Amino acid sequence: MHPLAYERLKRVLKDKKLVGPDETCEYYPCHFTGQDCTWCFCPFYPCEDEQTGGEWVLKKDGGRIWSCSYCFWIHKSEVAKEL
Repeated sequence: MHPLAYERLKRVLKDKKLVGPDETCEYYPCHFTGQDCTWCFCPFYPCEDEQTGGEWVLKKDGGRIWSCSYCFWIHKSEVAKEL
């Protein structure tokens, strides 16, 4: 798990509350307006599940990296709440 995802997970479990839309974030909305930002750093990254809207993209060096730019799943309030 990515260190930022781990820190976010610890904070969410400690606080025991949803973040909801974080309009103070300089990147908001990174997925869609009204998104739930509780899982800003996804604990499932890289899920490699294209059904989420995520996809493999080519890097300049010819390698691949998992992009979550079009993943909306974890940012839906009902999903964030269930997690």
